[in-house]
Amino acid sequence: FRVQGIPARFLNQAESMVDGIIKEDVHMIHLKGLWWRILIMNETAYPTEFRSYAWNDKTYDKWGALYRVWNPEYRGRPMIFQSRCNQSTEECEAA
Repeated sequence: FRVQGIPARFLNQAESMVDGIIKEDVHMIHLKGLWWRILIMNETAYPTEFRSYAWNDKTYDKWGALYRVWNPEYRGRPMIFQSRCNQSTEECEAA
């Protein structure tokens, strides 16, 4: 019996990464929360203080590629709303 330890990010990468950087060695991305449910089910991306489509576009592309295995007709063209947030500081203007 042999066990090998691997870094947790290989199996459970946080999905909302600044600049959308996902390393090639990531095998699973945990899409959690209402933001992802709205994006996936309604194809709508609303920016928040903690998530923006720009930070998650690579993750959405990976999800879409895998989803097309089961649903080849899926095109995945989300409606992207612009942010009033400064992406580098995560500060948002009042609406």
